[in-house]
Amino acid sequence: MAFSVGAYECPKLKVAGPDQWSPNSYFDSQSKQHEGLGYALLQTISEKQHIPYQILTNLPWKRVLKYSQEGKIDLIVAIYQSAERESFIEFSAPYFTNDIKIYVRKGREFTFNSLPDLLGKKGLFPAGASYGDEFDNFATQLDLEGKTEIDELFLYLTRNTADYAIQEYNRAQVYIQDNQLQHDIVALPKSLVEAPVRMGFSLAGDCTGLLTKFKQELTRMRTSGELRALQATYKSTAP
Repeated sequence: MAFSVGAYECPKLKVAGPDQWSPNSYFDSQSKQHEGLGYALLQTISEKQHIPYQILTNLPWKRVLKYSQEGKIDLIVAIYQSAERESFIEFSAPYFTNDIKIYVRKGREFTFNSLPDLLGKKGLFPAGASYGDEFDNFATQLDLEGKTEIDELFLYLTRNTADYAIQEYNRAQVYIQDNQLQHDIVALPKSLVEAPVRMGFSLAGDCTGLLTKFKQELTRMRTSGELRALQATYKSTAP
């Protein structure tokens, strides 16, 4: 059965998200399920709106963005908004905020108050990541190298081949504790940015009209307190 939304025919949402972005969107190797607040929110809204969906798996983040641009993906469950991405994605209201931190090798801390403090230093960040227009524009002046895996970010730090690495606080803290790096890697006190997490609908897909329903349900869940309760569940899983 196809669900008609205005002029759009959308039999099934094609959905994807980052596979290693806890607590927003990640693949649990033990349960073999896609987990995180983004997927929980997707499931809740889809059940209420009776919208079927299919999760596309094993997609690198850059390919997720490419497929969204081509209309091969209708919905990204967790993404940061940027001016560049607005050319092919329509964004929902924020449903979570990530604390983006700068991590360094212990004993190699430096003062960070603003972006110019990163000039002249070698930095690492998750490949394909965007942290808002201010950072993205300034990053063209920085010596930054993208890494696909979080292991690479912290491996380079422990080997002193980079001065700093950028990563979301929740995900980094889980990784640091799991790998017993508490005495080797630390976060600088000041955050790089507080980044709102959103859902994104492809402007090239055939399900764009569904964004209105998602926005309405997000607003209702925010007003009723359901979204806050769901957020608390996922915040409580992070150290």
